Amino acid sequence: MALQSLNIVYKRNESRASDGPNRKWGRLNMTTLVGLEFKPSEDMIRIQAVCEHQRGLLYVVPAERSWVCAPESMPAHALAGFFRELAALKSPAVEDLMKQWGLYFRQLPAPPEDEA
Repeated sequence: MALQSLNIVYKRNESRASDGPNRKWGRLNMTTLVGLEFKPSEDMIRIQAVCEHQRGLLYVVPAERSWVCAPESMPAHALAGFFRELAALKSPAVEDLMKQWGLYFRQLPAPPEDEA
């Protein structure tokens, strides 16, 4: 199965960055997430994250712990595994940094065998 580029487009709402950390999210769905673009290629998937204040590019490539997944699942597998292990470190510095950026991770249970 060929991967297609997925662009998640931002739909501006009444919240502004100047509202600070107390701004209201309102109702969000897949079409209202901010500036994430998945760019698959033959040997990697690039995830471009762009807003008016930050710009970054995350590369997801086959690695020691992600080889088990199909290319379509590799970003989800790598990110969930990475954040699971990062959270397991229980590092105050990591926990503080994630809190400052409003990032939290919780591992979900595995699906039942008949759904896997």
